[in-house]
Amino acid sequence: MTDRQALVVGASSDIGRAVAVELAGLGYALSLWGRDPARLAATARAAGGAVDVVDLAASGTLPAAVAQVADRGPLAAVVYAAGLFDWAPADAADAAKHGLAGLSRATFLDVRDRGVKVSLVSPGLVAAGAGLAAPAARHPERLLAPADVAAAVRFVVTFPARGCPTEIRLQPQHSPD
Repeated sequence: MTDRQALVVGASSDIGRAVAVELAGLGYALSLWGRDPARLAATARAAGGAVDVVDLAASGTLPAAVAQVADRGPLAAVVYAAGLFDWAPADAADAAKHGLAGLSRATFLDVRDRGVKVSLVSPGLVAAGAGLAAPAARHPERLLAPADVAAAVRFVVTFPARGCPTEIRLQPQHSPD
């Protein structure tokens, strides 16, 4: 068993699956959390290797899931890949992202002397499932792919220990209009 453990929250999403597969390819043992049991099972199959799966939609599973992760040993990576953008006015989502960025920066400053990296990977529009309801005028082929987000996560977890990429913002190269 590997000594590198990773938790992927939102592993039943397209981005979560891509991240899980990327981390498994780097040799991480995975704990996969999500709300869709069938998609979680598919992610586990795609990732292969040592994988624990937790269905967060089932009532009362969180305490046992936390204990299960703790039993495996210290986490080397935690990825929160749960998200949804429905193309509605984005004021609340934008405000939440700014809040998360502030929390990420503050947490990094608090834990960096213990060798803990904290990085926020903030993708723009991603051609992914999870309820994306894009207007007909959009060109999904111009959006980011889940694998693009996974590549950014790979960059973070493989970055030399002397530094930490604290924030990565990804945007589609071309307008999706």
